[in-house]
Amino acid sequence: MNNSTPERVIKILKNNGVPTQIEFTERGNTITLTLSDKGIGCSDKGNQNMQVNGAAFEGWALLLKAHPTYGYDNVVLDVKMSKLPEPELKKGHFNRFLYRAMRFSDYYKWFGISKKIKEAVNIFKERFYSNASVLVNNIGEGDAGSNSHLENQIESLLYNSPELAKNITGISPLNRQLAVGLFQSKVDSKTNVFTGKKSAIDLWGLSENKDILHIFELKTKNTQVGVLTELFFYACYVYDVFSENKPEFISKNMSEIEDNRGYNDLFKAQIKTISAHILTDKLHSRINDNNNGVITLMRKSCENKKIHFADPILFDYKTVCGKETIELISSEINETCGSPQSYMSKDDIVKLENTFSSGSFLSFIDEILSDDFWRGRYESPDDKIFNVLETIASCGYQSLSGEQKDLFICEMSDYLQRCGRCGEFNWSEATYIEFNGYCAYCERQMGIT
Repeated sequence: MNNSTPERVIKILKNNGVPTQIEFTERGNTITLTLSDKGIGCSDKGNQNMQVNGAAFEGWALLLKAHPTYGYDNVVLDVKMSKLPEPELKKGHFNRFLYRAMRFSDYYKWFGISKKIKEAVNIFKERFYSNASVLVNNIGEGDAGSNSHLENQIESLLYNSPELAKNITGISPLNRQLAVGLFQSKVDSKTNVFTGKKSAIDLWGLSENKDILHIFELKTKNTQVGVLTELFFYACYVYDVFSENKPEFISKNMSEIEDNRGYNDLFKAQIKTISAHILTDKLHSRINDNNNGVITLMRKSCENKKIHFADPILFDYKTVCGKETIELISSEINETCGSPQSYMSKDDIVKLENTFSSGSFLSFIDEILSDDFWRGRYESPDDKIFNVLETIASCGYQSLSGEQKDLFICEMSDYLQRCGRCGEFNWSEATYIEFNGYCAYCERQMGIT
């Protein structure tokens, strides 16, 4: 948040933080959101994924429009760059931004885009999203993979337990990791229109009549506004690729892969409607507040396009996961972190500081204990978290037991970003991950520059 942020914006977002990488300009009953080059995917380095605060314009637009008291009549999207480059192959983040801007302005008449964005969108349409082009989706193949990240564990559990999936979501069976890449003519490393082969929908399933495609965006201990952006993009994507009303220039990819994560069923289905769900243990408070009507606002206009944004499904992950996970997460964090294994000497702390590549450990702890760190970011943590931070500041992170470290990371992930790919929380890259969405290692693995 900067000094020029309108007071009305601050009142709407209240204690949940104003994104620092977006500029807000108020003119009467219209609010303009201005994104950076990284936020729209136009930077030479460090482009942000769409769910990151600085890029998730759909989520912020919905919150600013839906508020019952201070909501704006109109929201406009702009960019800081004086002129946008032309959309080209392999500019995945930028092309996807243009697609999102195009669809959001198509569906919501209260949302507008600036002249320079509109010009770039028109070129995108002519070059890729028209009968002059042939587009094809990619197909996930093989095992979707597992790791120790809580979100991944729950996703795997719902995939492997049809009865549990039915009880929680009403849909069974569920499949994992539906790829959402888009390519020109054929799937190739040189033909990607959107980001490559890693982007995917967490969970999906078909209705009994196989005419409704249900998609689920799964979040655990993550209350970011970007979930609205992801859900909107995924819903539009699967509608355009898999519904019976899909554009003629998009060709559903026929799978010759045996293990394709249930894709054959989707390929054969006659999809009439898309039903999009948030599946989470906790929502951003402005999404959760029924009086704000954010999900209701999302539904308006999209219903005519046969896209339905369902009420969020809230679940308690402590009852979903196994006993070991329940015991780990449900423990009182101030008690478990209040008894470290050993007290660290000053020499130990000096050694510890050297393990962090971006400043000292203690200065980092001091920073996140300060009001300045929380102002304009996220909802301030409760006293319990502050107690934990103060304990770690005095005794050192490395003196905690493995379980205490896991608990601390789990709790802090409510407030600090984890990598969107590997799910890891890395102290030395905390700011980098918050800004870019991924850790440096994963960015290299995915070829993001």
